[in-house]
Amino acid sequence: QLRQRITVRYHLRPLRFNELKDYIRHRLHVSGANGSPYFSLAALWRIFNYSNGIPRLVNAVCDKCLLAGFVRQRAEISFSLANMAVRELEGVCAA
Repeated sequence: QLRQRITVRYHLRPLRFNELKDYIRHRLHVSGANGSPYFSLAALWRIFNYSNGIPRLVNAVCDKCLLAGFVRQRAEISFSLANMAVRELEGVCAA
């Protein structure tokens, strides 16, 4: 029944690190961000290592990162914010 409801299927391969950087930058730009907020290189590596480049996981981690950055009023999404986002996705409560 589910297959009958899905009219379009497409398999995305995992993103490479450079593709992940460009993907996140593009998504921020399309949403209206003009340089702020931004992800540090260390945060991008943390997201890449957790997600293995799988776009669905990249989106989930970035969503948590951006929410944490907003709450803390930070323009830079740092490694620690990315790590906290990963931990929350894994079910580990952040303090």
